[in-house]
Amino acid sequence: MSEPTQGEILLGIATSMANFMHTADERVYANILVDGHRELWPVRRRGFKRWLGQAFFEQQGKAPSTEALNSTLNTLEGIGQFECPRRNIHTRIAGYGKGPRAVYLDLANDQWEKIIINKHEWKIIPHSITHFHRPSGMLPLPYPSENGDISGLKSLLNVDDKSFILIVAWLIQAFNPSGPYPILTLNGEQGTAKSSTARILRSLTLQRYL
Repeated sequence: MSEPTQGEILLGIATSMANFMHTADERVYANILVDGHRELWPVRRRGFKRWLGQAFFEQQGKAPSTEALNSTLNTLEGIGQFECPRRNIHTRIAGYGKGPRAVYLDLANDQWEKIIINKHEWKIIPHSITHFHRPSGMLPLPYPSENGDISGLKSLLNVDDKSFILIVAWLIQAFNPSGPYPILTLNGEQGTAKSSTARILRSLTLQRYL
């Protein structure tokens, strides 16, 4: 009986250690277990390729050839597209249930933690029923504070009470997974801190990138 090829070994590692899925626009993702938590990677992204190469090295004591690795990725794309389920993949926020009943927020940290938010509470969870993709450059969000006070934001902004209420409403609406998303327009004379206000509010929005 002949020895398995590198491609066969790589394929066995991938299919035994990862779950695959595809999206409506035919992108294939791998859901893998890393250090006790699950991560979602596009099969064609460098992160999944590195993971698969490292898993091969740990098993075989050497790195796979580039040809075998690329051939395996092609095969996994076919498997994910035609043999695995279609799923909705979200970026940063997702809704669940009609309404939605809950909003999921991806903290984008190393532990891949999420926050579930509903009308009764919010809590940090290690995983969720939703799937999140992280584009290159997405920054992690800090843990929320149970004793937070939104009024502290007003001291950083040059706005009156009425305008601050509108700004807070705009920020809250950014958590809506499906919109509509209002457009924020800052009006004022030169030197009234419009640019500073925009930078602060931008830093608080959900889609934070480098």
